[in-house]
Formats: sequence, structure tokens, C-alpha cells
Amino acid sequence: ASYESEEQVVEQEIKVLRKDWMDNIFLTSNLNYGNGYYSDEVFNNTTSSQSLLARQRSTVNVGVNIFLPLSRVTSKKNQIKSKHHYLESLEYKKLSHLDQRHRAIIQHYKDLLFNIRAVAIYAEKVEVNDAAYKLAERFYKAGQVEMSEYQRTVDAFFASQVEYEKAMNETYYCLRILEEYVGESILRK
Repeated sequence: ASYESEEQVVEQEIKVLRKDWMDNIFLTSNLNYGNGYYSDEVFNNTTSSQSLLARQRSTVNVGVNIFLPLSRVTSKKNQIKSKHHYLESLEYKKLSHLDQRHRAIIQHYKDLLFNIRAVAIYAEKVEVNDAAYKLAERFYKAGQVEMSEYQRTVDAFFASQVEYEKAMNETYYCLRILEEYVGESILRK
């Protein structure tokens, strides 16, 4: 999700870069008005005349100013290319992340299958050791087996139970990790 939002940000930055030339165009206007007095004095060989004129004047000026900083104009194409390259790198990172995620899911799935098989093997081992333990207990009580032989059978039985519980815990852990990756329950009820 973060890759998509970052891509959207970069795409918006590219749109802004393409239109930022408009920042260099200014519309200007001014309005001047007022009264003015003009004095004209005309001389010729024989006479001179003076005239005073009063005029009311108003002017309106409208113009467009264009400011073109050459560094911005010449580097714009490179800035846009840079943003496009960044988008490509984001796409590569996203694909790489998805690839790593797929690999992790496959590895956790393989671990889960291995642990399920291990649980089945340890369950059989517990059954066999339980039968051996019960048999050894009967023989020990009857005095047909020595204490050391009986103790080895008891140790094997409890060791197989511990191995079985470890395998069950590891299977549960792998299952939860896999469900976390997938986002839903894997086992059907």
C-alpha cells in the first residue's frame, strides 16, 4: 500500500512540474488618472503667445510579463525524467517486495508441511513408547525387569512426549505465520 501511495505522490509531482512554467507568467495592470496643466509658450519674430491648458487624463495599462529562468527551463526535462526513473525504481521495489513475500510464504508452507509430517511421526513414537512403558511397568512390578531397564523405557516415553509437544508447537507457529501472511484461516473446520 505504501508503494502505491508513494507512486501517486510522484505522479502528482510530475504533473506539477509540467505546469510550473505558468509560475513565470505575470499579468500586470495599472490605472492612472488625474488632472494636469500644460503651459505652451510660442515665440515667433514679432509676437509671443502663452496658453495654459488644463487636461484631465486617465490611462490604463495592461501587460503580460514573462520571467524565464534558464536553469528551470533547461532542467525541467531532466527533473521529469528523474521522477519517471524514481517511479520505475518504486515499481521494482514493489515487485521485489512481492517476490520476497511469495518466497517467504512458500518457505513457511514447506515448513508447515514438514512439521505436520513430524507431528505424525512423533505421535506414532509416543504410541509405541507408551505401549513399551506400560509393558515395562508390568514387568517391573512382576520383578522380571531391572530398574535401569525400566528407567530407560520411562525416559524414552517422556522424551517422545516432549518431542511431540515441540513438533506441535512448531506446527502451530508455522500455521499462524502463514495465516498472517495470507490474511485468513488456512485450516478448514
